[in-house]
Amino acid sequence: IHCLQQNGAQLVRQCLIGLVGASPINLVDHQVELLRVAAEACQGAVHGWLVDAFQSPGFSCGSLDPQGPAAAALVKLVARQPALSTSEFQSIVSDFSRTCRGKLAPNALDRYAGL
Repeated sequence: IHCLQQNGAQLVRQCLIGLVGASPINLVDHQVELLRVAAEACQGAVHGWLVDAFQSPGFSCGSLDPQGPAAAALVKLVARQPALSTSEFQSIVSDFSRTCRGKLAPNALDRYAGL
């Protein structure tokens, strides 16, 4: 966990870059799981890591605004306590990835607002 705490921000940022479009679609599930494990292991830090990634200069979310409502919804849902179930987490982050890639509507994460 110590290594993750030291390098978590960079790991989360790279994971997001892959999720929004840099990685082939067949690797998205692996990145979703990596993000889930990081969020679970470092619950107190993941919110800040996500916010920092989305606010970093030049960060792109594909077809979405990195400062927009979909990114804000992802931060809120991933960092929420108590933590989401594994299946909820996977669905949300996978839908975020598909939204960034233009395969779902920009408001696709709205359906998770009640969680």
